[in-house]
Amino acid sequence: MPNIEVQVADAAWQSEPDDPESITRRVIGAIEEHLGSEVLSGAIAIRFSNNKEAQILNAHYRDQDKATNVLSFPAPEMPNASGEDQLGDVILAYETVRAEARLQGKSFSDHCSHLVAHGVLHLLGYDHQSPEDASRMEALERDILSRLEIDDPYKDQNVSEAAHGL
Repeated sequence: MPNIEVQVADAAWQSEPDDPESITRRVIGAIEEHLGSEVLSGAIAIRFSNNKEAQILNAHYRDQDKATNVLSFPAPEMPNASGEDQLGDVILAYETVRAEARLQGKSFSDHCSHLVAHGVLHLLGYDHQSPEDASRMEALERDILSRLEIDDPYKDQNVSEAAHGL
C-alpha cells in the first residue's frame, strides 16, 4: 500500500459514521486489487476539507469560482524531500459531498468512497475529457467500487455529470 496521508481539515467529517481514514484505506486497497499494487507507488495525501477551501482551490487552479465535490492535484514527477515518489493530493469538500449523497439517495460513505476513487484515478492519469475517456474511467470506478460492495454510482446519468463537474 502506498504511503497515505489522511488530513481531516473540517470537523464535520467526524460527524459521519465511517471515518475518513477507514474509507480512504478501503478504497486504496480496492484500487490496488483491481489495478495492481505497482500502479500506486508513491505518496498520496487525501484532505477532507470543506466548500470554502474547495472553492478557493477551484478558483485558483481551474478558474471556476465555486465549490466542487473533489479536486485532484497530480504531483510533478519528482520525489518529495524524503526521496519518496509522490502521486499527488486529493481534496474533498464536506458540504458538497453531503448534499450530493442526500440528493442522489446514497449513503454518505458510499458517495465519499466513490469520490476518493475518482480523485485517486485522476492522480493515476485517468480523465473524462472525452466520451471515450469518461467511459473508461467510469468503468474502472464501477469495478473498484463493486469490490467494496458499493452500487454503480453512474446508474443515473445526472450522477455522471455531477461527478465530472458538468
